[in-house]
Amino acid sequence: MTGVPARVDLVEPLGQELLIYASAGGQELTARVAPGVRAEVGLDVLLGFDPEQLHAFDPDSGERLPTPRSPLPTPPRR
Repeated sequence: MTGVPARVDLVEPLGQELLIYASAGGQELTARVAPGVRAEVGLDVLLGFDPEQLHAFDPDSGERLPTPRSPLPTPPRR
């Protein structure tokens, strides 16, 4: 498992899970975690994640970025 040190900006409880909005190195991160996870605004945390479960998005377009497990399809050649 990989981890990223981050600071919690917002915690959103959603019943079956929590969304943790955090920042790390000028980047915004969102983590979906179990409701029992301790998370408070301003807390420095290590966000651990399985790289195969990672979803990354382009900050300008909002488009999903390719990952090693699910590359985006290549347009057909003409």
